[in-house]
Amino acid sequence: MKTHIYIRHILLPAYIAAYILISFVVEAQSSEVIPVKIIKRIDTLKSLIGNQTLAEREQMEIYGQLTEYYASFDPDSVIVYAPKVIGLAEKLNETAIAQYNYCHLGTAYCFKANYDTSLFYLEKAEQLAKAMNDKYAESKAIGQIGFLYASQGKYISAIDTYLRALAILENQNYTVNRIFVLASLGELHRKLGNTDVALTYLDEAATLCNGLTGFLYNWRISKIYNEYATIYLSNGELEKALGYVLLSDSIYGSVIDNCIAKVLLSEIYLRLEDYERALQYADEAMTYANVLKSDNLHVNILNVLSNIYFAQRRYPEAEAEAFKIWRIDSTNVNESRIAAANIARANIHMQNAVKAADFFIKHIALNEQYSEKSFHTTVSDLHIKYNVDKKEIRLLSIKRQTLLYITIGIAGIIFAIVGWIIFRLRMRKEQLQKQFLAAQVVFESENKERERAALYIQNGLVRIISEAIDELDELDDSAEYTPTVRNKLDELSEEIHSIVTGIRPALLNRLGIKTSLENYCRKFPI
Repeated sequence: MKTHIYIRHILLPAYIAAYILISFVVEAQSSEVIPVKIIKRIDTLKSLIGNQTLAEREQMEIYGQLTEYYASFDPDSVIVYAPKVIGLAEKLNETAIAQYNYCHLGTAYCFKANYDTSLFYLEKAEQLAKAMNDKYAESKAIGQIGFLYASQGKYISAIDTYLRALAILENQNYTVNRIFVLASLGELHRKLGNTDVALTYLDEAATLCNGLTGFLYNWRISKIYNEYATIYLSNGELEKALGYVLLSDSIYGSVIDNCIAKVLLSEIYLRLEDYERALQYADEAMTYANVLKSDNLHVNILNVLSNIYFAQRRYPEAEAEAFKIWRIDSTNVNESRIAAANIARANIHMQNAVKAADFFIKHIALNEQYSEKSFHTTVSDLHIKYNVDKKEIRLLSIKRQTLLYITIGIAGIIFAIVGWIIFRLRMRKEQLQKQFLAAQVVFESENKERERAALYIQNGLVRIISEAIDELDELDDSAEYTPTVRNKLDELSEEIHSIVTGIRPALLNRLGIKTSLENYCRKFPI
């Protein structure tokens, strides 16, 4: 802010006084629209394009440098080379390079007034920047979309877009982008008649420029000085306007800002009735406009020329320049209405009443269209803003609903998993119980079978053996075979008893399995 006050009250008068002494230096510098070293560098790069031995990455770098050079003054060449860079970058997975050149391509189409194509490429650049989480690239793409809306005369949409870019830049150390956005906001508020707001933005941008050096400073401060000059020119403060535009003209900034400085100088000297200087700067501005191939700049300069010739009472020439505007684009309501007015008043002085009346009627009709268009544009912008705000609210609501649904879904999944685990545990418990019952049934069946076998052996075989022993007792003890048979039968009876005891121990019935096992284990020393 202090820098701006210093420029306003101290530097401006001194600069104006010294301007006459250094004007030839300024003119010599300004007359070089494109520096020779840049032209030579472009020619060198073009000579490398046909080299078949270059790798794809090298080709991409060459096309990228050409696009970068042409971006400041030749949108047609940008439209030729930027797609080549993008194609190679996407093939080599260089997303950042592709994103950067989408920005160049969108801006070039904006200069060509192909706004739909421009918006397509700039939105593509914004999407890629978001995907990379690159805040600098995102703010730049959004800023260029703001420039697109401003070029269409959608000032409210442009302001909203620039404010969106500024919100990203607030917490980032991206000074260059921030200056561009602040200066652009100042320009838009100036066009809307909000002079105080415009000066606030411009003062902040000028203060930030103090931290820049070289061409970055030149490119930003020249735009700011041009805006100051335009504000003071519209207020009739010609001295202040001249001071700022001379500062801008002394700096080698962007080609478009240099061109605008020449146009402003021409308008100021027209107001000062210095027609010779006014024509000189109009001619210099036309040189820049021819390089930029910008219809908008051509129309602005032709309007100034027509006004200069009219002020000099050179009415045929004033009419001729106005007709050039009419031929460039008679559908451009803003510019064509001014051209119609110039044609009408020139013909009044040339006493061509019919032609004058014809264009005077056209001027009235175009004025009505301009007023209606301005009204509808404002209403449309407000409607768009309302719809955008409503859409954002709806999106916020959808996000909240989505979050709720996600939370419910996650909880449902957790409950389902827990329920499934509990169900599996229950199933496993039931299965184990069934297996236990089955084993118990088998065990009881086997136990009963053992009891049955033991009883059969005991009641059957043992009984038969006992009877045999009793019969032997009745025989003569002197028989030779009696003791031997008896002994064998006794052994057989004991062996059968042992088998029966092994199959179904008697203790098992009396004492149970625990005590029976303990008694059994006592038979072994270890």
